[in-house]
Amino acid sequence: MIGGGWASLIWLAGALVLGVAAMRQQRVNARKLIMYAVLWTVLFAIVAYVFDQTAR
Repeated sequence: MIGGGWASLIWLAGALVLGVAAMRQQRVNARKLIMYAVLWTVLFAIVAYVFDQTAR
């Protein structure tokens, strides 16, 4: 991965914080917010895994 694993994790955490803040501003309920956060985290992990496997 470019920049190492820590940079990707920091980017993911920052993106999730921004997304959570935007969704709370729109008054999305907590259950839906958690579901979206988990889905985006899983999607990010899958894409990172695929890129890591193709880089080898």
